[in-house]
Amino acid sequence: MSHYKKIRRSLRGLTIAPITRSWLYKLRKEEMDLERRLAGQIERAKAEGRCTALIMSKTVVGTMYRPATATPGRLCGETAFRHGYCTNHFVTHYLHLPERKSGQAGRGVSVRPFPAYQFPVGRLSPKQEDLMNDLQRLPMRTSREECLALVNAEDPDNVLTLPKRTSLSRRRR
Repeated sequence: MSHYKKIRRSLRGLTIAPITRSWLYKLRKEEMDLERRLAGQIERAKAEGRCTALIMSKTVVGTMYRPATATPGRLCGETAFRHGYCTNHFVTHYLHLPERKSGQAGRGVSVRPFPAYQFPVGRLSPKQEDLMNDLQRLPMRTSREECLALVNAEDPDNVLTLPKRTSLSRRRR
């Protein structure tokens, strides 16, 4: 199922700001256009074991310090890692965790409200991955602690713990 289609379906019946709702609809329309235009490439990528994530087009946003160019929408095409996605798109499109590059954008609406480094992503079992992908059973707005409890309840054989916070610098006296 398409990324933004799944997100929009999971938000049905919830009270969302009209601007956010129209933003998601705009992204879904762009995604449908890309799916239609790149259907052949998507099928070839599936057959060759490459990532089938769609990378949305970017508009020109230039500043006086850095000129920017517009990029058209395209297919990722990296080597697939799990479930038909590369490692980057597996985290963003399947587990619905934010990218490392983007800061707070979309928290609770298009991505979960905690970054991937705060959650033991690398130790998830296939059952736990499927739960993270199911936005009906585990909604986007679920906090990190609640998410961990539900993931542990899904597969009691693979109990996960949150990583301890480490200080980068020692306090001086």
